[in-house]
Amino acid sequence: MKWCRFRAGQHESYGLVEDEKVNEVTGSPFTEHALTGKTHALGEIKLLPPVIPTVLYAAGPNYRGHLEGMAKRRGEAPKYPARPEPKLRSPRAMIGPEDNIVIPKHSPGAVQPEGQLAVVIGKRARNVAIADALDYVLGYSIGNDVSQRDWQKKCKKPVKE
Repeated sequence: MKWCRFRAGQHESYGLVEDEKVNEVTGSPFTEHALTGKTHALGEIKLLPPVIPTVLYAAGPNYRGHLEGMAKRRGEAPKYPARPEPKLRSPRAMIGPEDNIVIPKHSPGAVQPEGQLAVVIGKRARNVAIADALDYVLGYSIGNDVSQRDWQKKCKKPVKE
């Protein structure tokens, strides 16, 4: 099942994608939902970010190749974290497919885009056993995490163990 969030005119809704059409639903992937009977051609709607989460975490650095490549550019040995370092991100920074990425005019230099796997958690979870973790995943999407490295360096604080 492929979910989407879309806008048709002034109306926003969730829908189920099937081939080149979207079947509009009432509710959402997180609640009860039902087909409305309305369909929209995929090419005639505006796709929105798939969800607007209340909390958005980014787990980084989580890719050895990226750490090694960045360290090599700096002429340093890579430093691997002892554990994942989740950081909060603003859900307001999310954009939909084909939306322009807006770089702040005060950005001191180039930004770096990074393709990411986005995991959508479908229900509240806390202290979940590893064996049960996937029971809380609603689905997956892709993301483009755009970073301004100069700003990140200035904001970085050491992690206390």
